[in-house]
Amino acid sequence: MSNYIQYAVAGAFALLAMLSVLTWTLIVAKALLYARIALGNRRYGARRSDRTALAMPTDDDAAASVNARLQHALCHALRNFEAAEPDAPAALIAWDRRDLLERTLAREIRRAQRPLERGLTVLASTANVAPFVGLFGTVFGIVHTLQSMTASGTNGIDAIAGPIGQALVATGVGIGVAIPAVLAYNLFLRRLKTVTAALDEFGQDLIALAEQRQFRLDAPVPAAMPEARNAGAARRAAV
Repeated sequence: MSNYIQYAVAGAFALLAMLSVLTWTLIVAKALLYARIALGNRRYGARRSDRTALAMPTDDDAAASVNARLQHALCHALRNFEAAEPDAPAALIAWDRRDLLERTLAREIRRAQRPLERGLTVLASTANVAPFVGLFGTVFGIVHTLQSMTASGTNGIDAIAGPIGQALVATGVGIGVAIPAVLAYNLFLRRLKTVTAALDEFGQDLIALAEQRQFRLDAPVPAAMPEARNAGAARRAAV
C-alpha cells in the first residue's frame, strides 16, 4: 500500500507540472496572438488613410489584419450584389442588403473569435482543478507519513512535523499553478470582449459607409497611360 501512495503523490506532482507547462504555454501563445492582432490592425489603419473610401483590401492586408478581413468580406458581398443586380435601385432593397451585410460581418466576427476563445477552457479548468490536485497529493502524503510512523513505532510532533510539511508542499504547488491560470483567464476573457467590441464597431462603420455609397464599391482609380504621362510632361516642359 505504501508504494501505491508514493505513486499517487508522484502522479499529483507530475500532473501539476504538466498543467503548469500547459498554462504558461497558453499564456505566451495568446499574448503573442493578441499582440499580432493589434499590430496588424494598427498597420492596416495606417495604410487605410482615406477612411471614407470603400475598396477591396489586398490579400496581404486580409491575411495580416482582422479589420481587413472584415472589410474584405463586406466588399466581397457588395461585389456579389452588383453582379447579381447591377441595375437594381439600391433604395428599394436597402434593408435587405443591410441585413445581408450584417449577417456577413457577424459570421466573419465569429470566425475571428474562434482562435481567441481557444485555450480559455483549459485555463479555467486548470484554475479550478489544480488546487484539488495539490490537496490530493497532500492527503496521500499525510497518509504515507502516518503509515510510516505506525510501522516504525515513532511518535511525537518532531517525528511528524517534517513529513507533514513536505506533504503540504503539494497544496502550495497546486495553488501556485492555479493563480496564473486564473489571472490569465480573466485577462484574456476581457481582451476577447474588447477585441469583439472593436470588431463590431468597425463592422458597423463599414455598413454605414456602404449605405452612404448606396451599396456600391468605389471604382478603382486607373493608372495613367505612358503616352498621357509623356504628353503631360512635354506640356509642362513647354510652359
